[in-house]
Amino acid sequence: MGAVEELERPILKRNQVQAPPAHKVRFREVIEKMVNQAERVITTLQETGVNDEGQPRKKPKFYSVTAAANLIGKSTQAIRAAESTGTFPEPARDGKGRRAGYTLADVNRMRRHYELKVGRTEHEQAVRMSFQNFKGGVGKTTLTCHFAQYLAQRGYRVLLIDADSQASTTMTFGWQPDVEVDADDTLYPFLCGEQVDLNYAIRKTHWDQLDLIPANLDLYSAEYHLASIAGTQEEDETSWIDMLSIGIATVEHNYDVVLIDAPPALGMVSLNVLRSLTGLIIPAPAAMIDFHSTATFLRMLDEVLGEVADSFGEDLEFDFFKILISKFDTTKPSQDFVAKLTGQQFGDQMLQKWFVQSAEVDNASAQWQTVFELEKPTGSAKTYKRCVESMNSVFAEVEEEIRGSWPSHHDALRGTAQSSLTA
Repeated sequence: MGAVEELERPILKRNQVQAPPAHKVRFREVIEKMVNQAERVITTLQETGVNDEGQPRKKPKFYSVTAAANLIGKSTQAIRAAESTGTFPEPARDGKGRRAGYTLADVNRMRRHYELKVGRTEHEQAVRMSFQNFKGGVGKTTLTCHFAQYLAQRGYRVLLIDADSQASTTMTFGWQPDVEVDADDTLYPFLCGEQVDLNYAIRKTHWDQLDLIPANLDLYSAEYHLASIAGTQEEDETSWIDMLSIGIATVEHNYDVVLIDAPPALGMVSLNVLRSLTGLIIPAPAAMIDFHSTATFLRMLDEVLGEVADSFGEDLEFDFFKILISKFDTTKPSQDFVAKLTGQQFGDQMLQKWFVQSAEVDNASAQWQTVFELEKPTGSAKTYKRCVESMNSVFAEVEEEIRGSWPSHHDALRGTAQSSLTA
């Protein structure tokens, strides 16, 4: 018998029944077991990041005098002179009596002393923005968490909203979804009409001037609620698609930037996110399959927003709308080709800087941290420095878009150099 004949499946004769497999997998039993195992792993991994009361063990980041000077645009001599006169308190010392460094709260006190205002004026609106794509794996949560911390380091008041029921942003900031976060702590009660504002959900984080509205799996139920009321509302009722925008309006007076981590799919919540934004960045990895996905995303966006405009009588208008090359791998020439092709096709809609893929990002996330939170490089100092420089260059460009939407800052950042946060 030939090799091909040996591989052929036997042909069943008429009325002959194929024997059932010796053992069938009970799918739900296996899934339940896997879920329990996965939750135990997650709990074990997060025990180093959460204390017995469920509060984050994460500690504020400390900055050297050089880093603090770079952040506020002053000299180290000026800071030390202010300390000597009692204008600034000396930084805390560690167990060996050495200067531990300045917290971000210390740096922000320096900013207030020197009247260094970086955010909007009282009469300007907070910027609402998101890194959004209907495709997962493009780096949107990585970008969102790092950019929120970048803005906080720059002195902005930031509200970070986790609108993704997978809750990766919530975990990054030290809370265990479904353990320390209930449905009532998320956007869910407001989206369902059970709360009149979003103040109930806002939590302080370990970053000064950076607050969080967390998420957990229960938030996904908002999809069903919003779907159930879509098309059934009276003309004088608040539209289901504007619920998040209305919620943000109740708290945004306390912030300069409202940053939203949106679900990686087209749904009722993601449409609420889109309708609430004044700025949108689309992360697009530099691979042909991702280029195709980005094109599909744009086509879906056009069709959906066209239908929304027809239904609600208005088009979306953004202060800025850009595409960002994300997760760029410098070792792959094909990605350089795709990145340049993307730039040629989309022209002015592209951010000029690319978000470079780095082992530092992966290593930090394995510790439930961001690169900005690392006390020291996880690999070589050169790799760490290259990673932070890439982030800072991308985020400085986005920051310029944000400030450009405020009339008081139209000329503030034009042609200025971005201070490094690596010192």
